[in-house]
Amino acid sequence: MTAPQSLIPWWVIVPVKGAPAGKSRLDVAHADRAALTRAIALDTLDAVAQAIPPDRIVLVCSDPVIVKYGENAGLLCVPDPVTGLNAAVRHADGAIGARERTMPHERDQPPAAVAALLGDLPALRGEDLTEALTLAASYDRAFVPDREGTGTVLLTDRTGTLHPRFGEGSAERHEKSGYLRLDLELPHLRTDVDVAEDLAAALQLGCGANLATLLADHTIPRR
Repeated sequence: MTAPQSLIPWWVIVPVKGAPAGKSRLDVAHADRAALTRAIALDTLDAVAQAIPPDRIVLVCSDPVIVKYGENAGLLCVPDPVTGLNAAVRHADGAIGARERTMPHERDQPPAAVAALLGDLPALRGEDLTEALTLAASYDRAFVPDREGTGTVLLTDRTGTLHPRFGEGSAERHEKSGYLRLDLELPHLRTDVDVAEDLAAALQLGCGANLATLLADHTIPRR
């Protein structure tokens, strides 16, 4: 079932590092890290596509398996510049600007609303993203912190250009640079996965089909 869409037409950027370099700190016994990385990303993309039209989702990735999945789903796929997460978001933002210039628009239409969403949210549900974007639409710039409150899982900007400051401690940097902090009660959205403890939390919430299938015979202990 497709979730109701936000009232304004968002572009959503999903940067994914992909295999083999992705999720270097995620160790699960008897589970292939490349397969884990891809399953987490695919579940995230599936959830985003429940809330956003595929042609307004921008996948930034150079993993051929994930890119092929995105292309088959009708996403706008751009290569990862491989110079960090913030560069990946800016690169995709530029691709959106180029696409917007080629699309027909009504006179005096405001700049495109753009969001950047982490690509490692396997517990995400479409309705959670819709709720977050609907709330964020009331503000020029906003962000949703991760479950620990120090990182950022979603960054939104209605002024036309994102100014990402992802990385350790990004919540404070985004807040200081003028983004409004939205501490939403949306654990499925706020649980990104870097280590086994994060994965256990995501699985407890309920993850997507790709990760569930991969880990059907695994037990992920909390640390």
